[in-house]
Amino acid sequence: MRPLQIENLKTLLVVSLLLLAISLLASCKDEDPTAPSGANHSPAVPALNTAAGAPADNAIAISLNPTLHWNCTDSDGDPMTYTIHFGQEVTPGMVSSGQTGTSYSPATLDYSTSYFWKIVARDNGGLSTSSPTWSFTTLSVDDETITTPNPPEGPTTGETMTTLVYNFSGAESSYGHPLYYRLDDGAGNISAWHGGTSRGVSWTSPGTYELKVQAVCQNHPGVISEWSESLSVTITNSAEIIQQPEIWYYSTIGGINEDFDFAVQHVSSNLMHELEVQFDWNDGSFSEWIPVQNTDAAGTHSWSSAGTFQVKAKARCIEHPTAISEWTAFPDLVIADVETITTPIQIPADEQTVGINEWAQIDIPGVINNMGHLMEYMFDYGDGRQSLWQSYSDQVGNAIKYSVVGDFPVRSQVRCIEHPDVISDWSAPSIVHVVEEEHISPPVLSGPSTGTVNTPVEFTVSGAESSFGHDLEYQLSWSHTWPPYGPNYQEWTTADNLSITWDSPSNSIFVYVTARCIEDPEVIQAGNHLFLSILE
Repeated sequence: MRPLQIENLKTLLVVSLLLLAISLLASCKDEDPTAPSGANHSPAVPALNTAAGAPADNAIAISLNPTLHWNCTDSDGDPMTYTIHFGQEVTPGMVSSGQTGTSYSPATLDYSTSYFWKIVARDNGGLSTSSPTWSFTTLSVDDETITTPNPPEGPTTGETMTTLVYNFSGAESSYGHPLYYRLDDGAGNISAWHGGTSRGVSWTSPGTYELKVQAVCQNHPGVISEWSESLSVTITNSAEIIQQPEIWYYSTIGGINEDFDFAVQHVSSNLMHELEVQFDWNDGSFSEWIPVQNTDAAGTHSWSSAGTFQVKAKARCIEHPTAISEWTAFPDLVIADVETITTPIQIPADEQTVGINEWAQIDIPGVINNMGHLMEYMFDYGDGRQSLWQSYSDQVGNAIKYSVVGDFPVRSQVRCIEHPDVISDWSAPSIVHVVEEEHISPPVLSGPSTGTVNTPVEFTVSGAESSFGHDLEYQLSWSHTWPPYGPNYQEWTTADNLSITWDSPSNSIFVYVTARCIEDPEVIQAGNHLFLSILE
């Protein structure tokens, strides 16, 4: 081949190779050889959504309870889940994963603290994309403010010692925290902080008062609002009411020219003014006005003649003497000109039986001295002995022992301690029968001669009596042999109708009864016995 033809062929070959290279380059631009048509694509980078309320990146003074929002798309329209990283570290740790929503609310944050967060989006094909790391700083305690409350709302007029209720509003924490309120009543009194939005106020003196309210943060007691503008309240005196005195102590009987004390208590004024009390002695005279001490007052008086008198008392305000209570009447006081003492009535009034060296008790209640004087009493034992004089009270008596058998008439007498010559008559005698020792008459047991297995057999006890008149109790026992003493015993009982149930037949059962004194169980008396058979 000629040299020219060879050169043309080389040129053609080079041009063909260039065209092939250009064609390959063009095909690379139109199609990703690693992502053929129909392959999955990663989600787009999650974007911060401040329009929904998320803090802007690097924002400051953010609430302690923010909500984080973001947006994210997937070009394939695949469903996505999100992993949230959040914390105080620059590279925050994971706090939630697998959620489908595009917001996250962390727990309450700390003041003046920087927080970092990012979102990782993942599609259902397993491809994921991370957002950049965003940050914000929470607000400072020092940044909180409370708006000034509105003036208190409520009555503008009222009376002393009357409670008026006022409402508060208008105060708000810049952080949304709850508030406490307090009131300045304009009289030098500021209430304690409290959580309600209303409060009762009362004034003790008339006048015009400037009532103001102030608010404080419940979470941060150092964050306090300004005082509100004042509400003018005009207070006038209310009608004073004096509480009617209550009876405290008094006398009901006495003698001529004796001093008697009367007292009242719980004397008060609704205006808390100082008070005084006067007594009407019902003999034409009155006491001076007596100052009340701690709501109490007392007066002393004597009467120069006998009679029945009803003492009364009333109270009044020292500052306003026309403010006065109703009268309080005491029970009648009987003043006697001659002192007398009623005759004792002994209990028991008739007789009682005791053993040698056993106590006999005699009481003398209800003896009255018509002048109310203290008294003392003594007993004559009827055997030549007398007791010493002893102080008398409404329920007194004497226990007496005798060492010999006999019948002894016991009498008693009462006299005035202040005037020993004023003495009662002797009481009617009470007879004490003294016997050598107590004994019990034999009890008599009655009942059937046969019975049936598992059926109660009824018995009756009679005839037993204590020589001292003491109460008795009974016991049944039985055996299958003679003599009939045990080994089977019932419990002691005061019932005189008794029963025994046997669970097996027997041709020979001996049942006997015993009585004893309840007061002195050592005094005991055996009774008769019965013989019976128990059949099937």
